[in-house]
Amino acid sequence: MPPAGVLSEPSAASPSAIVSRSGSTGGTLDDRKLTSSAASSASEPPRAASSLDTHAPSAGTTEINTAMPIDRFSSARTYRPHAAWPDPATYDGYAKQTIRLATILPDGAPGTTELEGVADAIQKASGDHLGLKLYLGVSGDEKDIVKKLKINQLQAAHLTGLGLAEILPSIHVLDLPFFFTSYAEVDHVYENIFAHFQQAFREKGFEFLGFTETGFVYMYSNLKIENLAQLQQAKIWAAEGDPLTAAFVGEAKMQAVPLGIPDVLQSLQTGLIDTVYGPPSGMIGLQWFTKVKYVQTVPFVHATGGVVMSKKAFDALAPELQASLTKTMAEQAKLITQSLRKVNEDSKEEIRKSGVADLPKPSDEFWAQFKDISNRVTENQAGNLYTKELLDKVRKLRDEAPKTAAK
Repeated sequence: MPPAGVLSEPSAASPSAIVSRSGSTGGTLDDRKLTSSAASSASEPPRAASSLDTHAPSAGTTEINTAMPIDRFSSARTYRPHAAWPDPATYDGYAKQTIRLATILPDGAPGTTELEGVADAIQKASGDHLGLKLYLGVSGDEKDIVKKLKINQLQAAHLTGLGLAEILPSIHVLDLPFFFTSYAEVDHVYENIFAHFQQAFREKGFEFLGFTETGFVYMYSNLKIENLAQLQQAKIWAAEGDPLTAAFVGEAKMQAVPLGIPDVLQSLQTGLIDTVYGPPSGMIGLQWFTKVKYVQTVPFVHATGGVVMSKKAFDALAPELQASLTKTMAEQAKLITQSLRKVNEDSKEEIRKSGVADLPKPSDEFWAQFKDISNRVTENQAGNLYTKELLDKVRKLRDEAPKTAAK
């Protein structure tokens, strides 16, 4: 049997063991179950079976994996590509493989249903030879997830822009404050810049499978913030390790409190922070909306996201399975984006119904100050997080987009 990190076909003497769909079994990318004696040299001990893990190790076997997966293979029946499914015989001769994909989204949060649909679509499109094992909110923060990708504990991830930037900092050019004003601008830029980032991720050892945006981000607070002076008095959360946020709050002379996402809800409860930001779906999924009173209805940033796979794991797939995965994921990414846009719009209304009050649109003076600060941050980061050439290219694409109503 090959060492961890090497993809191989299961042999007759060593049958595959990970169940990829009820009633069928299959191998998994670098997740073979080893006998106890073979596993004794692994760096991590066997984990106990969990109620969240429907494929607990059988007697005498150990799974090389520490997170608790939540398998989503047969429940979702939506978000499929329109093309006819291939004849399963197309992939005859290939071992069934399972790709472990993680996200920070907890089970049941907006967006997880869409990921379930992706798992279903990939399995169908590959003639039942590829499956996804989803790890929903159980693999740590996005830094942890990226580390696990690099050591092959995971093969793929659904990441926010902050997570993508752990691999490729220049992706921050798509998360600039007050840069996008409409979905038409976002779509035009993403469509025309995808090839650039696909190649850039490959050079970092990853396959970029598609954009899945986080959405337009709004500011929520327990304070009635209507001018820059009031904003500077707020105790605003700053995403830990986010250089763009750090640059913006520094330029605006705001009182930022850097925190990891898991610490935000409790910090709102205790008063350590009183102001946060996020897409409406995220505010509901993380329950932050239950601890705020006001929302600024003009978004200040559009946040990107995407799906990546380690190039080592991707290259280990047969060419036909690579093509199937790439095509299916491209189709699914677009469907996820459209679905999440609707979820975000619906979430805005749900938050409003919960009692969170809309703040008036920023005054011309407040808006001008915001724009001036964001412009300085954008220019100052050129040559640092991204090149001036890339910034100019993205800006040109944005300006060429069809004009529609601003968000």
